[in-house]
Amino acid sequence: MDSSPDIGLFGPDSVTWKVHNEPIVLRLTATAVGGGTVVTDTVQISPTPETITPGTARYRTTNGEWRVSGTTDLKAGQTIAMVLGSDPGTGPFIGQATVDAAGAFSFRGAKVPVATGSTVTLVSSTGGTTVAPLLITK
Repeated sequence: MDSSPDIGLFGPDSVTWKVHNEPIVLRLTATAVGGGTVVTDTVQISPTPETITPGTARYRTTNGEWRVSGTTDLKAGQTIAMVLGSDPGTGPFIGQATVDAAGAFSFRGAKVPVATGSTVTLVSSTGGTTVAPLLITK
């Protein structure tokens, strides 16, 4: 398994996504006492991505300030990245926030990128994704 960070920013306009929500395979092998029959069983566990509920996704043109917030059904520790537009693979990276013990996250930042369009995509380090409407104000 790769040990690189779940979400990382590598320059002002590029982001690398690495979501670790692949299925986990557990294999148990039992051998009878005295070298008898060997029995193996495999179980696959598939994680369920969290549900992200957007709160506010606002960009203020007068000061170039972003305010993005929301909640998740998982509590504490994971990171939520914000990307301008509906495609997290190509949209400019806005910022990221850590989810608190109540399941809430909030980001406030300025200047980069300048808002265009009508959506912001929220991506969790545990695999949840949602698209939020973007409000552009003065």
